[in-house]
Amino acid sequence: FPSHDNWSHIKVDGFKESDGDGLKYAKGNNHPHAKVTEDQVIEIREIYKTGGHTYSSLGRKYNVSPAIISDIIKRKTWKHVE
Repeated sequence: FPSHDNWSHIKVDGFKESDGDGLKYAKGNNHPHAKVTEDQVIEIREIYKTGGHTYSSLGRKYNVSPAIISDIIKRKTWKHVE
């Protein structure tokens, strides 16, 4: 029984094939743990730009933590969304 078995023939919902070996998470709306949609990410960034909104207030509006809002605003997550 070889120790280098490759299970790349197995397909899993929420994952897509990577460019190299193995699998990686899908991005954006297709990610299995996404808490917001790409449209909401755009809204969040636009609303924040207008001023007068905190990470906490936006978190309450979109039912996510202020840390998630911070990561969206600072483009630590959802980098592919303009």
